[in-house]
Amino acid sequence: MGKPHLIELRARVVAFVKQGHSHREAARHFRVSPRFVNNMIILEQSSGSLAPPKQGHPLVSRSTAPRSAGFSSGLAE
Repeated sequence: MGKPHLIELRARVVAFVKQGHSHREAARHFRVSPRFVNNMIILEQSSGSLAPPKQGHPLVSRSTAPRSAGFSSGLAE
């Protein structure tokens, strides 16, 4: 996965749109995709924050996962 855009860029894009410019104008001005501009406006309206969501899968510790009795008893011998 790619790296998320900086918070400063996200804030500048949203501010540009709030000044009355269109999403496409903002995309051209900041050299980003129109979809990125749309997503930033939606994210700001829904959560009030421009922080990117975490990427990837949540970490699961293998040491806390239950093991079958047959597997662990076979190693003890």
